[in-house]
Amino acid sequence: MTSYIKPANFNHRAEAEASKIHRQRDTFVKRMDGEDVWEGMNQFAADHWSDAQFDRFNSAMNSRDPDVVRKALNELRTDYSKAMFGGRQG
Repeated sequence: MTSYIKPANFNHRAEAEASKIHRQRDTFVKRMDGEDVWEGMNQFAADHWSDAQFDRFNSAMNSRDPDVVRKALNELRTDYSKAMFGGRQG
């Protein structure tokens, strides 16, 4: 009979990682002015951005460089604002 030993802290690590991801998403959504605004921007991009723009945005968002992430978010916010508000922001 083969027995498998499961590390005692396996569930704790998984829970900690899930919690970290949830906190990161919450922080991100707050930076984008809330869930409704983020969903609007997301829908705008789906309707108007090219595959190349999505690829560039997704690559930036996966970057560990905060300046690259910030630049990508600003590009999305600017494009969305121009389309929705004629260039006027907030």
